[in-house]
Amino acid sequence: DPKNWERWIDPLLLAAISGWRAAKDDGGAEAFAKVDLDAFEGLRVEAPGIVSFPAFTDEFCQILLEEVKHYRASGMPSR
Repeated sequence: DPKNWERWIDPLLLAAISGWRAAKDDGGAEAFAKVDLDAFEGLRVEAPGIVSFPAFTDEFCQILLEEVKHYRASGMPSR
């Protein structure tokens, strides 16, 4: 159900962008400035200019992996 999309997003990411989501209707760069990267516990700097963070829940990742496995098993073309 598309209305339940937050179920698939990692709670740490949702918390980090909550300020932006609340202010996004105001528009502009000011809304993006509300993203609290300092409080984003899952954010890691891997190398200069490269960051990683949890985006999806484990449940979503498992479902996606199962879909990939089923697709490959179907024999349909893939690259």
